[in-house]
Amino acid sequence: PPKPAGWQTCMPPAHRPGEPREKFSKDIRFKLNTDEFDFSFPQTQANLDQLLDYMQSAPDGHEIVIEGHASGEGPPERNKVLSDIRPKKIKEWLVQKGVPPNKIRGTVGYGSSVPKVKEPTPEEMASMSPEEIEKIRAQNRRIEIYVLKDAYEKRAADEKQQYLEEKARWEEEKAQADETNKQLQADDAKGS
Repeated sequence: PPKPAGWQTCMPPAHRPGEPREKFSKDIRFKLNTDEFDFSFPQTQANLDQLLDYMQSAPDGHEIVIEGHASGEGPPERNKVLSDIRPKKIKEWLVQKGVPPNKIRGTVGYGSSVPKVKEPTPEEMASMSPEEIEKIRAQNRRIEIYVLKDAYEKRAADEKQQYLEEKARWEEEKAQADETNKQLQADDAKGS
């Protein structure tokens, strides 16, 4: 079917501004053509729980963006819609579970514009089994978490700075104690 005029202009850019410090994928499955979690796939609940634990334990100031990606199968417009609504569903779920909304900067859907792996052409698919094709496409249907502000890094830097300050104080106190001991020994030597 013909594509509506300007449909490509509403697709987000393939690159992201700025370089995130960390990126990781979560295999969270959804029911076909919906934003409903597919709990018949056991990893869906396990991965949601891992993401929840990660976000709940993240220090204040930690911020992520949840991205949705789709395979090249189906109309690009529908893939874009699905890749938009699914990260929103994850954000909604996380907030309902107690994650502060300010830890989730936003959600974005890339449709099939940023594939993880190249999908087979129709000619290549002719010699592949449906299972092989699905295995490739499944890699492109994904949720990715981009860490925009890594509060873990900041906390580690703060802890290192605190350690260095405490070490400097200890070294100064030790130097003063050593100087006092030398003075006492010198006084004792004079007094004997």
